[in-house]
Amino acid sequence: MVKKIEGLENCPLINDLELYDNRIRVVENLGHLVNLVHLDLSFNRIREISGLDTLVNLKKLYLSANRLRKIENLENLTSLEILDVGDNKIRKIENIGMLTTLTEFHAAKNKLIKIEGLENLTNLTLIACQANFIQALEGVDTLIYLEQLYLQQNQIKKIQGLQNCPKLEILDLAMNKIETFENLEHLTKLEELWCNWNFFADTVENREYLKKLKLRTIYLADNPISNHDGYEQMLKEAMPSLQ
Repeated sequence: MVKKIEGLENCPLINDLELYDNRIRVVENLGHLVNLVHLDLSFNRIREISGLDTLVNLKKLYLSANRLRKIENLENLTSLEILDVGDNKIRKIENIGMLTTLTEFHAAKNKLIKIEGLENLTNLTLIACQANFIQALEGVDTLIYLEQLYLQQNQIKKIQGLQNCPKLEILDLAMNKIETFENLEHLTKLEELWCNWNFFADTVENREYLKKLKLRTIYLADNPISNHDGYEQMLKEAMPSLQ
């Protein structure tokens, strides 16, 4: 098990470094690795994001499963395309507004209560914020290239805020508190909708709304609307596009 990042002085040209699943506590001794493109420090014991200022060519940064409480000290990483800070103790999405080349943002299993701070990241195609405490579907108004949005296991009660996401293909809202289908009919590219473990009622309005969607896949198990013998037949009739 590696406890300290060291011994890389003679490797200035490396572009890929994986130190996954060790006992590293501090990000250090990486400043000379200016050609680094991919850095994986997941599953360590890191408490603070630091020591990355000179890694201006970095495109992929993985910091999941550490002990981070804050997103910080990333302002120089303006080439970053993928940022993963999942499974930490982060309470707020902040200090990443300058990372305008970012295409994927992963922050599952944290303590987030709100989607925020992403307004300038208009190149995002994927957001993964499962297993947080997010109260509302919001904060993605400017993300016109968003294709995948994963918000499973939060506290969302209403489908909304997606009016400017025409390229959305996958929407995961499983394990939330939603009762009604709405505000999805304009998403003409939507193919997969995950809504299992919610409170979708078996109403005429919900059944009729499903007919407006051209999905290939929908997950509705463990909802009131799926708790009857004719559930599968109802879906087939409402949504002939299902595969």
